[in-house]
Amino acid sequence: MQHSFVLNQDERLMLRELFSAPAVADEDLSSLSLGWDHASAGDAETMLAMLLPLLQQAEQLVLHANYGQHRFSFRLSVAEDEWGRPELRFSPPLILDVTHSQPRAWRACHPSGIHLTDQAGRPLDWHIRNLSATGMQLDGPVPPLPAGIRFQACLAAPELEPIPICGQMVRQEELSSGWRRCVVRLHLDDEACFQLNQYLYQQHLRQYPIPELLKAVS
Repeated sequence: MQHSFVLNQDERLMLRELFSAPAVADEDLSSLSLGWDHASAGDAETMLAMLLPLLQQAEQLVLHANYGQHRFSFRLSVAEDEWGRPELRFSPPLILDVTHSQPRAWRACHPSGIHLTDQAGRPLDWHIRNLSATGMQLDGPVPPLPAGIRFQACLAAPELEPIPICGQMVRQEELSSGWRRCVVRLHLDDEACFQLNQYLYQQHLRQYPIPELLKAVS
């Protein structure tokens, strides 16, 4: 079982003091103010001293940053730099839309440049209407599909290494055009999750202006 540790209020206040960041109203960025690139070497060592015990207890440590209607969850890890010193690393964030009664993965609508291929790289007859870290909605000229059918493909874009994906068809409907609209729930391994979150974060940055401090930890 994986365990996540979330910083408490005192630890968040410590981060605010350790790291300089643009002035942002608490209601806009309530969970965390973090500007890793602005920290001095001494601050970085203090930060690691605080987080290393947590990392040793947990299989994963996550920093949450709320900004506007979205929540960014950055997974943390410690690695060695080229001189053998420990350094803190942030994974691309999982982005949640918190405007709903239950937060859900943020969806990139009609994402530009990305399409589906088979394992050999041949384009598939699907158009991606929206894409999130947990699922996607597809339109295509395909016949009715069995409920729960397994879905395997690759996400491909000019700036991406192909991302192998697998999932399950959970819902479908026929459109007036004769095409079918299908919803696929994704089941991805860690590497595919990392790649997809990285792509979605770049899509999010193109659509929404966010503080430089959130860009700095991506």
